[in-house]
Amino acid sequence: MIAQTFEEKAGKWQVHAKDSKAKAVRFTFSLKIDYSKENGYRYLELLIYAPMNYVGVFVRERWNVIALEDLTDEDDPEIKPGKDYTSGGQEWKLVVSHDSGWRSGIDNVIREYSAKITGFSGSSFYEVIDVPSEIASQS
Repeated sequence: MIAQTFEEKAGKWQVHAKDSKAKAVRFTFSLKIDYSKENGYRYLELLIYAPMNYVGVFVRERWNVIALEDLTDEDDPEIKPGKDYTSGGQEWKLVVSHDSGWRSGIDNVIREYSAKITGFSGSSFYEVIDVPSEIASQS
């Protein structure tokens, strides 16, 4: 499903994009969090981009969490004064860049995170985006 969506919505040879705007497809998964330590959200982003024939598969984790100790101990907890959620993310990591082996790269990521993935995040399981500058510079 992921590979097919990439091929239909963006595909290879993005250097020849019609409007000179290379496209990538991003898939965002919700990840389990440790509710004994924190509250909030953790995500895994999978981005697929093919400037030419080789397809790059990139991953990163993002989060928006708060430690439980920074919340009041009530039925409807509130954030303690001076505390707040921490938002952040990792740098994009290239998993694979290959003309045919990129599908295996997707499978490897899904297997590696299978115990943590709870499903797709958001109303759509994918988003077609302009290629982030940090990805374009790696390709």
